[in-house]
Amino acid sequence: YRPLLSLSFLVQRALSGRRPGPFHAVNILLHAAVCLLLFSALKRYLERDAAGVAALIFAILPVHAEAVSYLTSRSELLVALSALGCWLLLGAAHARPRLVAGLACFAAGLLSKEHAFVIPAFLALSDWVFEGRRPWEASRRRVYIGMTLVALAALAARTAVIGAKVSGGVPFFASRLDAALGWPGFALRHYAWPTAAGLGLCADFTRAGSRLVVAASASAWLSLATLLAGAGACLIGVAKRRRVGTAHETVESVG
Repeated sequence: YRPLLSLSFLVQRALSGRRPGPFHAVNILLHAAVCLLLFSALKRYLERDAAGVAALIFAILPVHAEAVSYLTSRSELLVALSALGCWLLLGAAHARPRLVAGLACFAAGLLSKEHAFVIPAFLALSDWVFEGRRPWEASRRRVYIGMTLVALAALAARTAVIGAKVSGGVPFFASRLDAALGWPGFALRHYAWPTAAGLGLCADFTRAGSRLVVAASASAWLSLATLLAGAGACLIGVAKRRRVGTAHETVESVG
């Protein structure tokens, strides 16, 4: 259920026909827009030169090649635009127009791909790390209540459209344990490794002809332990550090 993505293809087909060149050109322009928004967002927390370098690295990361080159992966670009738009608009949403615009941006992401449901968590983490604010504080409450209502409305629409249970075929995993253990290895192989090394691509549309047994694999448990250890290290690091603004103020006062 990705109506905004489908609408973008419908409009572009009406304007430029079935030729692949214009479709690829739009994806490239969307990627450029994502990089510019990232630069604008990072300038809030980094020096201008550092923000520019970070945006340039983001622009040429090989892991992003599929989001740009695959036409159907335009959904990834639209969600990235939504996430960065929410970061810019809702990160300091005090005036009502910014709040309304940010919530509309969030809704657009939800209508582009399911990944957009994690945007509130990303925004909350940004508030906590960079500003020392919590979602339930008075200054931030309206933002998160609004995002919750938008997310619930999107879920209701999604359920109404594709609420019927889809069945048939061979189940991919042999058990729920296999399903739970399958994602850590997938995340490391198809996302973490290409991002860190710049090698390999993410998309893999192959499907096992029989039910996949993961629980018996040592690599699955190792992948899960690696991700849990990384998450624990991040939580400990965040708990020990002060918010960035406080650190900057301390340095300035000492100077």
